[in-house]
Amino acid sequence: MARPGVRPTGPIPTRLLPTGLLLAAYALTGLILARAVGGGFTDGAVTGLPDAGPLVTSAAPVVDLAGYALGLLVIARLLSVSVLNPARPKRIACPDVAPLALAWSGVAFIGAVLNLGVALALPPGLLLDPAVVITYGWELDTVRAGLIVATLALATGAVMTRERSALTAAGWAALGILGLAVPGMFAHAGGLGGHDVAVAAGLFHGVAMAAWLAGLAVVAVRVARVGGPSSGRSEPTLATVRLFTPIAATSVVVLTLSGVAAASARLAAPSQLLTTAYGQLVLAKAGLLGCALLAAVIVRRRLRQAPPIPATARRALAVEGGLLGCALGVAVGLSLTAFPRVTPPARTLVESLTGYAEPPPFTISGALTVLAVEPMSATIGLLAGGLYLAGVVRLWRRGDHWPIVRTLCWLAGVIAAVYVTNTLLARYAVLMFSAHMVSHMVIGMLAPLLLACGGPVTLALRALRVSPGPGRGPREWLVLALHSPYLRAVSHPLIAFVLFVGGTYALYLTPLLGWAMGSHLGHLLMTAHFLVAGYLFFWIVLGVDARVVPVGYPVRLLMVVAAAALHGIFGVLVFSTTTPLGGGWFLTAAPGWLADPLADQRLGGGLAWSVGEIPAIIALLIVAVQWAAADGRAARRRDRQVQRAGRDVELDAYNAMLARMNASAGGQGGGAPTGGAPGGARGGGAPTGGRLPDDG
Repeated sequence: MARPGVRPTGPIPTRLLPTGLLLAAYALTGLILARAVGGGFTDGAVTGLPDAGPLVTSAAPVVDLAGYALGLLVIARLLSVSVLNPARPKRIACPDVAPLALAWSGVAFIGAVLNLGVALALPPGLLLDPAVVITYGWELDTVRAGLIVATLALATGAVMTRERSALTAAGWAALGILGLAVPGMFAHAGGLGGHDVAVAAGLFHGVAMAAWLAGLAVVAVRVARVGGPSSGRSEPTLATVRLFTPIAATSVVVLTLSGVAAASARLAAPSQLLTTAYGQLVLAKAGLLGCALLAAVIVRRRLRQAPPIPATARRALAVEGGLLGCALGVAVGLSLTAFPRVTPPARTLVESLTGYAEPPPFTISGALTVLAVEPMSATIGLLAGGLYLAGVVRLWRRGDHWPIVRTLCWLAGVIAAVYVTNTLLARYAVLMFSAHMVSHMVIGMLAPLLLACGGPVTLALRALRVSPGPGRGPREWLVLALHSPYLRAVSHPLIAFVLFVGGTYALYLTPLLGWAMGSHLGHLLMTAHFLVAGYLFFWIVLGVDARVVPVGYPVRLLMVVAAAALHGIFGVLVFSTTTPLGGGWFLTAAPGWLADPLADQRLGGGLAWSVGEIPAIIALLIVAVQWAAADGRAARRRDRQVQRAGRDVELDAYNAMLARMNASAGGQGGGAPTGGAPGGARGGGAPTGGRLPDDG
């Protein structure tokens, strides 16, 4: 029996598994058609070259589709009890997720092994050898993606075996959506020059597709549960549809934009949409998604009508799911079809390691003025700036005031982060330790300091509207996250300090840097870590937004001073070392025009030692001003209390304590006290009981 406050969710809905099977069938149909158009059934093995055999080659995409379908079922189940649940439960019991997640993990692992066999042309017998998987599995992007998904699925099942909060379920659903998008990031991405466009487009495309499909599965199950026309209108079902509508609309926009970006990265000319198999599959996928969008519009319009739920809405919902399933299968077929754009082979070692053409010899003007757009950071920066300004405009229209200084700080932080990741400085930061350290100081210290001064959490709480209907809206989820034990844990001063300072030592003094720099995904994760850890640190130190864990001014000053000292020690260590850091990445990837990589490393250490202290000094000044202002406010508040009460209550209490101490000392010592406070004895007379003089 569930505990009080825990909403049991029961077994897997009877129609959830059939929905998943239908989706898998549609996806398999789309895959077969895509392979037929792309030549997958006619292109045999090249004579003289090794091949994994038809069994492994044919089974790999089918197993990938099966794993994707299982992942969608897990995500749909988690969404149905959290984000798309009109009942707003605080805690849930969802044990049926565990077996689904375990199956998802196993199928994803099998798919990773099969993809390893396809990539290395290994026969089935060698794939059964664990040593082969352990040795080569993590070296290939597609196989690594499958292993990440398998690990994520296993962790999801382990977490959801117990009662959890709705926020936990929503968080793991979001991680599952990201997990399903990871393989799409590497579909053909490694074979493209300037593969950052393909990686960013693949991530956004995969997230939008998974969110749309998983939410649609929840809606389909809820609508199917209502029954026939005689059952009337189901308010919980319609509430689920209303909660899912903004998710679906956002997914459509993201799918469209990311799909165009992905196609443009793989097609050399628009005419190839008609003249190549890859282009024809792109058009087929776009047509399927367009028809699915039309069916979705019909579903929403029919469900807004008077009860009962019309049969046309049910049919349109089935059509929408079928079209999306076929589009999913075509997408998998696209990842197996050669794209028309011909990328010349890497001409230099730098190009083969980074995926970018080797930049010209370093100059300060070139590094700071030449654009080199990184789509992921540019998109996130535009969203961050646009959403913040939208919140400010909403407050302004409502007649509320928002400090212009906070707006300028936020925009300056966003611009600083976008600037260093979208100019040629970012390309030099992959090759030169000094340029990398400049980028690190901006991303990890200056930008987070400015962003924390912007007070985004306070702005969001004031600008977001309370959800008028059932289910939680963005504001309710934000409040739930702010009061969660997870945020309380990571926002503890000690934890935030370790993440901020310890991350620098762990990255640069271990071989972890080499992996992060050698992978575009690793580089993105490294940048995100520094930005988030820095923001968390300055959020606690500056206190512009309300903190989950209260921190006094002495502790905040100590945190800044300790961080500045340890950062300076790191700079000294780098400046004085004679061995390459980070597994020797900057020594391996050094371009031909960089004469001495170790001298450049010492220059980076000097920059970290000197210039890196500037954000810490700024933070110290801000905290000192805040402390003085807080003391001034406390003094003025005390003066007002004295004026209202006609006497100083705190001073009276202190004098009473001194009087008790004097009386106790006089009783124990056998003599009169000589005065335990100023004014205790005047002119050699009798003591006054230790009372402090009142100045007014």
